[in-house]
Amino acid sequence: MLGWAIALSLTALAVVAFVLAHRKGTRRFEAELSRIVRGSAAEFRATGMLPERPRPPRPRVVVRDDAVTVKVRGRRAQRLEWSRLAEVAVRTTPNGPWQEDVFFLLGDDAGSGIVVPHLEAADLLPYLQRLPGFDNGALIEAMGSAEDANFVCWRRG
Repeated sequence: MLGWAIALSLTALAVVAFVLAHRKGTRRFEAELSRIVRGSAAEFRATGMLPERPRPPRPRVVVRDDAVTVKVRGRRAQRLEWSRLAEVAVRTTPNGPWQEDVFFLLGDDAGSGIVVPHLEAADLLPYLQRLPGFDNGALIEAMGSAEDANFVCWRRG
């Protein structure tokens, strides 16, 4: 019951601040509204009414001259040696911008491979672009996609 009372009080406060800020002008209004929203979210979290979203652990990508390794806390590390690399593709999803929506798929001839989220691929990309015949055009097309799609950027010839 107390949680709802707090929520109702915060909502009333937000409405009052909204009206006052609107009277002071658009820029002030936007700044005030932003402050209220951030404050309200923090208050709701403090009361337990708006729980924190659990975030999945971020992978750690280690790129070396001999292999790429993806490590995720609590899981077995995945490793792919450059000599076994057979294909590089980029997988896009419509989940952005609030979730990761671009992934590098590195596969071998046996049909296995590793997945590297775009946000973790900063050290990987220079290695990929050195592959003979790497298709930067496909990479650029993938970066502009907001659909479920695969873009093959390189295949071992």
